[in-house]
Amino acid sequence: MPSTPLQPRDHLDVAALEPVVYDLAVLAAMLVVLGLATLLPGGDRSLPGTDLTLHAIVVATGTIAIVLWCLRAAPAVGRFVRSALRGPEPVVADAGRIAGALVVFLAVLVADRGLAGVLVPALARSDIRWTYDVAFLFLALVPVASVANRLRRNLDVVTALVAGEVADRWSADDGVGVGGEDGSNAT
Repeated sequence: MPSTPLQPRDHLDVAALEPVVYDLAVLAAMLVVLGLATLLPGGDRSLPGTDLTLHAIVVATGTIAIVLWCLRAAPAVGRFVRSALRGPEPVVADAGRIAGALVVFLAVLVADRGLAGVLVPALARSDIRWTYDVAFLFLALVPVASVANRLRRNLDVVTALVAGEVADRWSADDGVGVGGEDGSNAT
C-alpha cells in the first residue's frame, strides 16, 4: 500500500475503545427494553381524550433516552477514531470530529422518528405540523454541515487514500490491466 498521510494504527487503544463498547452495550440494552415495552398489552389504544397511544408515549420516552445517550457517546466515538488513526494531527482531529458529528446526526434522525408519534398529532391540531419537519431539518443540517466542512478541508487526504486503494486493488488483480491478460488492447 502506498504511503498516505492518514492510516489506521497497528493496534487499537483499549482505553479509547472501552467507552465506545460500553455506550453501544447501553444503547443495545435500551433498544431491547424499548422493544419489549412496545409489546405491552393495550399499547395501541388511544388514551382517553387524546390522540396519543401508550405506544407513542413509550417510544417517545425511549427515544429521548437513546438520543441523550447518543449525544453522550459522540465525544467517546471521536476520541476512539482519533486514537485509531495516525497521520497529521489536524487530519486525525477532523476524522474524530466527523465521527462524532455522524453520531449526533444519528441522534437527530432517531429523535425525528421517535418523537413524531407524540409531537406531530399535537402540532396537527394547530395546523402547524410542518414546523416539526422544518425544526428537524435545521437540527440535522448542523452535523451535516460540520461533516461537509471537515471533508472539504481534507479533500486532498481523502483523494490520496481512495486513489491509493484503487491503485493497490487494480495492481493486485492478477496482473490483468485495462486491455487484456497481456495488457494489450487487441480485440
